[in-house]
Amino acid sequence: MKKALTFLLVIIVAAAAFAVNGGYPDKIYFSVKNQEEIAARDVAEGVSDVFLQSVPGSIFYGLDKSIRDKLDVYSVPAGSWALFVNNIPNVAPYQVTVNDTTYFNPMAIQQVRFALNYLINRKYVVDEIQSGAAQPRYTQATVGQPNAYKINLVADKFGFTPEGNQEKAFQMIDEAMAEAAKDPANKGRLVKGNQFWMFDGEPVTIKFIIRVDDPEGRLKLGNYVSDLIEASGIKVERLLYERSKASNIAYYEDPALYNWNIYTEGWGGGDTYVWWYTSTMQYYTSLWGFQPGGATEGWWNFVDEEADYYANKAYTGKVLTEEEYWDCLVKATELGLQDATRIFVTDEMSFFVANKDRFTERMPYGLGNGLNRLSTENAKVKDNILRTVQFAAKGGLFMSTWDPVGADGFSDLYSGFITDLVFDRTFTNSPFGESVPLRAYVISTDNKVEKDAEGNLVGLLDVPADAVNYNHVTKSWEPVGEGVKAFTTTTAGYKWGKWHHGRDFNMDDIIYAQAFPAD
Repeated sequence: MKKALTFLLVIIVAAAAFAVNGGYPDKIYFSVKNQEEIAARDVAEGVSDVFLQSVPGSIFYGLDKSIRDKLDVYSVPAGSWALFVNNIPNVAPYQVTVNDTTYFNPMAIQQVRFALNYLINRKYVVDEIQSGAAQPRYTQATVGQPNAYKINLVADKFGFTPEGNQEKAFQMIDEAMAEAAKDPANKGRLVKGNQFWMFDGEPVTIKFIIRVDDPEGRLKLGNYVSDLIEASGIKVERLLYERSKASNIAYYEDPALYNWNIYTEGWGGGDTYVWWYTSTMQYYTSLWGFQPGGATEGWWNFVDEEADYYANKAYTGKVLTEEEYWDCLVKATELGLQDATRIFVTDEMSFFVANKDRFTERMPYGLGNGLNRLSTENAKVKDNILRTVQFAAKGGLFMSTWDPVGADGFSDLYSGFITDLVFDRTFTNSPFGESVPLRAYVISTDNKVEKDAEGNLVGLLDVPADAVNYNHVTKSWEPVGEGVKAFTTTTAGYKWGKWHHGRDFNMDDIIYAQAFPAD
């Protein structure tokens, strides 16, 4: 008999505060199951109303027709698989010393990492592992989404194909290892053996963290890629870890501890994107803490300053034209693909399921991320009580700290479904990726900027001398002073309301909300 761990949390929407303008449900229940098939069956049988995590195609297509007939299905490419690579030290002679033992890290060689793009037959992964419910992916941009083609042309430039090119990959890896063997620090120590490359008499070995809690998905992906890497002459130690242990090592440990080399990542869609600066900043720069080392002070961190520069230039709007904007993102993408610390493999077709009989109409959802905050807020269930279920891998549900203050608190998909409902936004994205007003609205805006002789953007709008910025060092709001210029000025209005305990919003709350993240 299959057993499932159940965790229950209920959010009761205060009637006094939200009687007119709040979400449709009066209560939202959150529970979890640690088997996706059981969660989907519970939804079909009416135990839960909706499964907030997608069901993989291999499981969805395996459900009895009698079960699927009871489900309302929302299918979108809202997830992706990737390989995250620990490339310490990223420079020759590619050695790492831990507790007086020196290792050779082949993944520190850029050409070896980059060769993974050719080594993997993404079409095989889609057809044989994901039951056809996916599509090959090469970059941070989901295939088929608005403007994604501008980013994905970079993959065409490098010659990436669904089938890959294993012969080319093997040659690239062999040439890179042979070149590394010529380094004086490796000479005589790094040699090619009968099956594997050898270092100090032992096979060159990488530690591959493979998500065992995804047995029909990333476990099979990890084993498939491991076989390919071993065929290239590098031995693989397969670390079969569940979600919590795997993510803690890959994301929350110093890469210098050298406890891993590759990790089978899985990403939710995040949002429906049109401009792609968010995913570029996240996946290909060190600025948001998603490169090896996590931008943690005192750890070894991988930084590509050029990729950071171009991505941040687009993100902060330091461009004069839309063409220049896309040029920056394309350049950052090219650099990110060359760095190859994150190798995207596929876009997973996501099947979100709801009980047909419990809803009076379908929920809104994002074309790039499926069910989200808009869905739960606007779920028209017959009794105004929404019962949701999430997938909890054995050993842990939430991947980030359950903490609204810490730098990494509430940052994962699972806690986000809960916290997003009690977090107010000035603007939000529509299901089509457009920015729309939520709590704030723009009254007027003006832009005036030019390039100086060195090509730097210079703002031409005067900032009032008594305007203030928050200084997190002095813990005070300080006047900007005379002679400060800006690129853009905007006047915004705010839709005031009440907090959950009845107090009115006011400008103090807006000011505090700007200062608190800086602290």
